[in-house]
Amino acid sequence: LGESGSGVVVMANSDNGGLLFERIINSVVAEYGWKPIPNHQDSPVMTADLLSRLKGTDAVLAWYRKAKAEGTVQGLSPRVLNHVGTGLMMAGKTQDGLKVFEANAALYPDVVEVMGGLGEAYVKAGRKPDAIATFKKVLKLDPKSEGALEALKMLGAKP
Repeated sequence: LGESGSGVVVMANSDNGGLLFERIINSVVAEYGWKPIPNHQDSPVMTADLLSRLKGTDAVLAWYRKAKAEGTVQGLSPRVLNHVGTGLMMAGKTQDGLKVFEANAALYPDVVEVMGGLGEAYVKAGRKPDAIATFKKVLKLDPKSEGALEALKMLGAKP
């Protein structure tokens, strides 16, 4: 990072530790007076993640819906809510994670990755009938989806 040939290595013992890396690296860069790195801290993923942690699921969904409607946030995509939903599921907050995945599916019902994420969330939540129905929707969007075909096979359902 530094012009002197110096650098920094950051590791975390957490599923979401990577979200802190840039903040830590920027602090080191500032402390040593190195040339600043590009700022990704204001990305929609970072904003959504912080809102989720600090204010909860409803705040994230309200922010996302408003930003989508106004078109004011650059880089806003379905992957933002998939990221938040995945983080919540991994943290054991199943109901909050499902709420985010279901909201994302309502906003983007024709996006394979969104519907696949919802199907996976249903599997993790033990909602087999919902998972099967969702993976069948994925196959309507993409008949060759190996992920959906494999999930339906694992769930004991026919495509």
